[in-house]
Amino acid sequence: MATTVADQNRPAVSTSRTGAATPRRSGYLHQLDFMRVITFLLVILVHTLTNTNNEVTGTVTNALALNLHFTRNAFFALTGLVLAYGTLDQTDFSARAFWRKRLPLVAIPFLVWAIAYWVFAMVTTHNTRNIPGSLANLAYNVVWGGMNGYQLYFIFVTLQIYLLFPAVLWIVRRTRGHHLRLLFVSAIVQLAVYATLIHWQPAGTIGNYWWHAYATFVPYQFFVFLGAVTAAHRERVEAVLLRHAPLVFAAAAIIAVGEQLIYQLRLRGGAPPMVASSAFQPTSLALYVALTAAVYTVGLIAARNMDRIPRLARVASYGAKRSFGVFLAHVMVLSVLLLPAENTSWFLRHVSSPWATLLAYVVTVLVTVGIVELLSRAPKAHWWVGRKRDGARIFGRKLRNDGKGSRQFSPEGPSGRVDTGNVPR
Repeated sequence: MATTVADQNRPAVSTSRTGAATPRRSGYLHQLDFMRVITFLLVILVHTLTNTNNEVTGTVTNALALNLHFTRNAFFALTGLVLAYGTLDQTDFSARAFWRKRLPLVAIPFLVWAIAYWVFAMVTTHNTRNIPGSLANLAYNVVWGGMNGYQLYFIFVTLQIYLLFPAVLWIVRRTRGHHLRLLFVSAIVQLAVYATLIHWQPAGTIGNYWWHAYATFVPYQFFVFLGAVTAAHRERVEAVLLRHAPLVFAAAAIIAVGEQLIYQLRLRGGAPPMVASSAFQPTSLALYVALTAAVYTVGLIAARNMDRIPRLARVASYGAKRSFGVFLAHVMVLSVLLLPAENTSWFLRHVSSPWATLLAYVVTVLVTVGIVELLSRAPKAHWWVGRKRDGARIFGRKLRNDGKGSRQFSPEGPSGRVDTGNVPR
């Protein structure tokens, strides 16, 4: 069903099983478009950085990556915000209906791309003859987050968030009036999880599974709750962020510098660079919150000034619609660019850092967006990019119109819009 301008201004309602009308939160949240685009561009940057430099022992590489680890948490906070914003006031919320609508939008692309990355690995290692005998390896990788594509763990965690969201929603509803306490308890749990993941490395059978903890809901639960609580108090939170924007940015900068100093202390204490910059260092929690708040504030400021930046706003809207597909595909594009030839990457032999990082980043972004655009126009596009074929526009030009007027969706929900149907998409 097409969404018209009149629809955007009309109070959203749903009909419960009893026939009563349930008010819905509605309105296009343009700030989410800007936040998605900024965050997924930074995700590609950190992957390019660590693949074009020495990720294991590079102190500068890990110092830069340290401040970019916040992106995964920002995405999970965004997911929690959108899911809760569309459901907190629903008296007719159904977990079964929620799962039926939501899970396929992520599960199918996850499986498709897990298989694609597995085949890609077989082809690039000249091991295609062993594909039939490697099906067990494929199954193992899927069960543990699609490890052939190292970014697919994020989609795996998103699936877990969808499965657990009815419980998250119940907790947020039951703790109305006590949301600060809820976040405090969640933060304590988060710090305990971080400390455990950093300082406890079990051996034996437990150790064989323990390292997969990064691909579970547990290390990210705080940010899901943070997003959900923000949804419950969105107007108040956004007013505070806008009123104190300079302070938000200053705090993020100061905390980022402080985290770099702590990173240097860890190095002096003998910690390897990868450990010193681990995404699960307890001291990084404040950094992740501060940077997520800063990016959200940038989105708010941009959304408030869209009339002054119409072209940038259109690019943000377009990019937000393509962000899920770009996230899925960019690792394959980057891997092709850096394919080894005679034991080393041809690209890295001819282009030195930092130019290799910058060039690889630009090429990866442009090529990936092109591929995702083609996939977005293909039949069964939602299998590949998590969205049905649409009539997206960029720079005022229509890219596609299939004449069906279908409303679009992404794994976090429609880009910036809370679904006004009976069940959140």
